[in-house]
Amino acid sequence: MDQRKYLVFNPAVQKFVESYSYCFNVKVTFFSLEIEELLVGLHSLDDDYCTLIQDKLHLRYRCMQQDRMICQQSKDDGQHLVYTCHGGLTEAVIPIEIAGSLVCYALIGQFRTSETLEPSIVRSWLQSGFELAILEEAFFKRPLYDTPMLEKMFELFKVSIGLLIETESLRVRQPDLIEKVLMYLDTNIGESITLADVSKAVHRSPSSITHTLQAKMGCSFQQLLINKRLATFEHAILRDPGLQIQEAARRAGYQDPLYFSRLYKKNRGQTPSEFQAFAEVSAKEQHVRYLSSPIS
Repeated sequence: MDQRKYLVFNPAVQKFVESYSYCFNVKVTFFSLEIEELLVGLHSLDDDYCTLIQDKLHLRYRCMQQDRMICQQSKDDGQHLVYTCHGGLTEAVIPIEIAGSLVCYALIGQFRTSETLEPSIVRSWLQSGFELAILEEAFFKRPLYDTPMLEKMFELFKVSIGLLIETESLRVRQPDLIEKVLMYLDTNIGESITLADVSKAVHRSPSSITHTLQAKMGCSFQQLLINKRLATFEHAILRDPGLQIQEAARRAGYQDPLYFSRLYKKNRGQTPSEFQAFAEVSAKEQHVRYLSSPIS
């Protein structure tokens, strides 16, 4: 079963992150083990370099993919990693452990260790018809740090996080029954799932699960399962509007396309095809591209 960590951030953690971000002019983000944002420090301004290239060159998806890859590498290596992102800035991922168990990642960025813009970014920027001066101004606004400064900066961060963990300002709590049920559904959503399966996995009786869901969420187990499956389908389509409806439905646990189509229409008031059409229009309006290939 999924062993997702439920972290509790005392207000002292937020204050530390905000102060650290302000003093070093960096952005600090805490990611869960599933690479979901848990806590964010200093937010980027509209004219920030990263925001600029993500919006103008449609690189947000590549940034998300790189975050996932570096966090996984940091986990495998068991140490913090300093790397240069595809935008030419330097970032660091620091794995956070509590009682010897990895609970989350801290990403510190985005700063310069070079005076030179990434050539591929410059090329794509100019090919898109934008003024180079705008890109250069945003790039050189980012702070420039040498290696000794980076070492002290990361040392201060890790020592401070250690103290916050010691004082339990950052700690892990155990998931409650509903969270355990939701974790099981998330992990096994593409498979056949029954109330008996969940009962066995969370070590609670079916009647206890049913009563708790009705009391706290106002729905039955079956309706919760349907909602989770439909949300999984919609998430898959929103991430990739060109994905075949049958494949997206299969990922959500539905093997019969006709049954899925009827169920979706009943619960959402529209057909899967209509939702996919909406996703395609929305993606174009927001200029979102889901790319896996590097910039040419």
